[in-house]
Amino acid sequence: MDPPTEHSDSDTGDDREEIVEDVLPKIAGRSDHAERLALIVWPPSSLWPTPSSPIDPELLYRNCRAHAEVQFSEGYHAWKEHNKSNPTRLVVGGRPTEIRADALIAAALTTSCCAFMCEVLEYHADYLLDSGNAGEAAIQNFDRFAEALANETHHNKWLPGLQAISLSEEEHSDALWRAARKTVSDVRGKFERLAWKAERERTDEAIYSPPRGDEASSRAVTGDTPKQEGPGGNGAAAIAAGPAAPSDSKTHGRRRGPKPDYANASRVAEIVARVAPDGDWRPKFDEICEALDQARIPCPSKWLSRYKAASWSEYPEKSIGVKAIVGRLELAKPKPKPVPETFS
Repeated sequence: MDPPTEHSDSDTGDDREEIVEDVLPKIAGRSDHAERLALIVWPPSSLWPTPSSPIDPELLYRNCRAHAEVQFSEGYHAWKEHNKSNPTRLVVGGRPTEIRADALIAAALTTSCCAFMCEVLEYHADYLLDSGNAGEAAIQNFDRFAEALANETHHNKWLPGLQAISLSEEEHSDALWRAARKTVSDVRGKFERLAWKAERERTDEAIYSPPRGDEASSRAVTGDTPKQEGPGGNGAAAIAAGPAAPSDSKTHGRRRGPKPDYANASRVAEIVARVAPDGDWRPKFDEICEALDQARIPCPSKWLSRYKAASWSEYPEKSIGVKAIVGRLELAKPKPKPVPETFS
């Protein structure tokens, strides 16, 4: 979305838009600021002058998050006061009744909560890219933040609203979590494209950018190879130096890719053992998926991008879901201790 600009009778609108473009963070993976996920709420009001230097990404995120909190708070208080004094009531056969429309009232609160979540998730996604995060690391960071935000919104916004007007949590919680999962999935889909695009630009630059003149001349004379740097260092130098020697025997030979998630694998094993204590869990597969979702255990991350599935209960095929659970059960098994070598 394009950042908002202020216009007046004079021809200052275009100039102001260029100034706002200059002070927003420059973002890898995005050709221009039209590719930002969230609408930029800057400056806070017309009373504040436009910043003269680039805005710090964290400061920009905090400002936008505060804007979202204020917007939700105003809508929430209006919703609560209306439904306390004159709640929405059911209409039957074209005639109004005295029956309170609990489902409609709860749905209105759920919609407000999900609109808040969507706004904050977009702000956080932009913040991650503004701060130089990209690729798998950025997506994992987004997933952790999304899970925490969903729980925070449930506990601090949705649940107090229901309690304020005596609505049942049990009757309406499923609708909230379905809507929350869809909100996260929608924003994640947009963010994932930009995160991988930023990663591609970063690696392209590391691979194809020639070294600076002085450094190249020095190496041509001495024949030295550049020192390999760690994460965040010069990627081209790291490639030229070759793979680093393993720091210890534990890391030697380890396959590339994400580290095994032993913690969630153990939680999956605990739930499987609880639902199917006899060990025959495949006939109870659907029940296990529901229990995994209730425990907020994330489903395989590739399900969302490949199958648009954001939870265990939305498994694309039963065989795929069974395979995922089997893998986690294997990962949760205790590893046998190595037998010390003896000499005869």
